[in-house]
Amino acid sequence: MTMEIEYKEEIATCLLQVEKNGKVSWDDFLTAMESFIIDNYAEQNIDVYKNQWRFRFKKMATLLNLEVAASNKDQWLAVESQLNAQQQQPTNDLHPNASSSTSVESLPSSTSLKSLPLSTFASSSKSRRSSASASSSSSLSNCVLSAVDIEHVKAAYGSIKGSDKWILSTGTVVEDVMQKLALESMYEHPVHSLILDTSDKIWENYFTEDELEQITTYNRKCLPAFPDGYQEYLDSYDKNLSAKEVYQQACSHFFDPTEQHAKKWMQQSLMMAANLFLYNNKLKVDDFSEADFLHRVWPFVYHLFDDDYIEAKLGERCSSATAKRKNNRHQLEAIERRQQRVMGTRVDILFKYGGMELGCAEVGKELITTVDDKYMNDGMMKLPKSLRDMLSSLVDSSQDQVNHVMVVGFLVMGK
Repeated sequence: MTMEIEYKEEIATCLLQVEKNGKVSWDDFLTAMESFIIDNYAEQNIDVYKNQWRFRFKKMATLLNLEVAASNKDQWLAVESQLNAQQQQPTNDLHPNASSSTSVESLPSSTSLKSLPLSTFASSSKSRRSSASASSSSSLSNCVLSAVDIEHVKAAYGSIKGSDKWILSTGTVVEDVMQKLALESMYEHPVHSLILDTSDKIWENYFTEDELEQITTYNRKCLPAFPDGYQEYLDSYDKNLSAKEVYQQACSHFFDPTEQHAKKWMQQSLMMAANLFLYNNKLKVDDFSEADFLHRVWPFVYHLFDDDYIEAKLGERCSSATAKRKNNRHQLEAIERRQQRVMGTRVDILFKYGGMELGCAEVGKELITTVDDKYMNDGMMKLPKSLRDMLSSLVDSSQDQVNHVMVVGFLVMGK
């Protein structure tokens, strides 16, 4: 039985980058992956951790038909010194990589978002997990709050001016209710990042049904109406057609690629979907990776932006907005040693316009529901926290547009 290699996509990408004449060295690999290895350390025995990475390196090199070259020095010593320093460093912040999320509700006050000091949640790469979750990446959301974390939360919410708070028609002060949940929590929750997601059922214990409706609908940014011509085009495929017939019907139309990009995109998407079933009525996805799903099954998500100034960056991209928040305390040494710079959150698709990050997408290969851990981790923690950082970064550069700025997140799951 073949053992699954954790982080195989990241490792494969790295090996192909450091490969020289069909050979890869352990030292070159460690140099390139140092930050990633440190960021994913969960305080296990360092020798065991080294052996895990050594196994992954050799196994993936074999799968890629790469020869492992001799190493002249032990680069692991540099990694180990960072891990030892990390173990000795007091943990003052919430877990930077707690996974996942859904939608971010925008608060009406122009300063509510900004009044929460980002430095409060600047990351330390040291993970604090419950003992039951130390061996499972799906349990990253089980970050237990320390006494220091609670004090930071109190300070963060205490810094919000009364005049900046959102008062509902019932007299309920939204930020005060959020603070109540934040201080009652044992584990990290989106509320600690000033995120209020009304689809999270926990809020039913803190707001009335009418209050949740008011929060959900306030200043809602509605999608534009779907043009009739587009709906008619899609309806023309609403028949009992085979994959070949769908493909042939799509090929029978011509849409100007510059003047009719939206219809060309719909046509192209239908052709790509039909192509999956032209030679086999069943798509075999059991051994698909998330990257396989993204590029073979869901490519229409990023092809939509082919004609736009918005770029869809693919391949586990690091968000610069989350990196900025995580490294908010990164500064030149004086009394204390400079902390290791932490990577931004990795997302499957990063949407950018110039240097601005406008949104992101997370892709999962499993068919899940809203009660599954994967949905909670990616849909209710990781995605909203990433979007919150992007929104904050956009507000920094567009203070006068604080109530009009939006970021968009896609959560794509299922076979």
